[in-house]
Amino acid sequence: MNFDRFKEIDKEILEILGLALDKVRMKSMSDFTLLLARGDFYEVIYTHAYDLSPYVIEDPTDELIDDTRVSFLNQFLKRYIERLKAGSIINDKELKYDINIQLMVYTHVWESHWLLKQLERIASILSGKGYVWKSCVDSCSKSNFIKDHILKQLEGHSNLYDLIGRIYSDTLRNDFAHSSYYIDMDERAIKSRKHGLLEENVIPFDEWEDIFVHSILLSADLNNLLFDIKHKYIELFGNEPIICKWPSRDNPKHYYDRSIIPAKDRANPEYIRFDFMR
Repeated sequence: MNFDRFKEIDKEILEILGLALDKVRMKSMSDFTLLLARGDFYEVIYTHAYDLSPYVIEDPTDELIDDTRVSFLNQFLKRYIERLKAGSIINDKELKYDINIQLMVYTHVWESHWLLKQLERIASILSGKGYVWKSCVDSCSKSNFIKDHILKQLEGHSNLYDLIGRIYSDTLRNDFAHSSYYIDMDERAIKSRKHGLLEENVIPFDEWEDIFVHSILLSADLNNLLFDIKHKYIELFGNEPIICKWPSRDNPKHYYDRSIIPAKDRANPEYIRFDFMR
């Protein structure tokens, strides 16, 4: 991996995500707005507050839970980019160490509830099924979730499907999680040991690094794009109320209309926050 290739991948990811989000907006402005407003199902409200709706906006829970991973990823990216810019060459011992760290970061990316829920919502909107308020990401296997709730919904609707299908690997994620991998410095490849010493899956280092960089930039760029669009919302789309479909507490398949509106955050006017119409 060199810095020019890294920039090519970053440009590719930004174009794919930008196109996908444009398609989401054209499909449904209200669902697009809910995506930016962080619409979610709040289990605590549903369990303890019987007179309140558990379907909320501006809930920072997932982002706060994911904050340590994102902070580490940003720090890692900064150092990784600096090394690419400098054209530094590392020895095999350092390279083996780096690949272990990269596998950890890769596994964290594809275990992140924040990332998977955003991809699920984008996929659901593009497939015509609307905004997903209550995700099952924490109650089913990640491999089935990604296959059924993201890839299957994206198929035929977005080149985001091709990207995720190319860079997500159950084998890589599971091999790292269960320590069933081997970094072969002689053959310059990561080998799966899931089914014993006779490897069934071999990924050369060059191929691995391409997969890895695509994955970390997917996570970082989606986070940054949603942040930028949200806080430029009034500038881009105006400040008119948006009518959204809200699930009923008693019957989530029944929806009613509710209007939300963007406004400058009182604590920090550079930021936009969505609120209910009074």
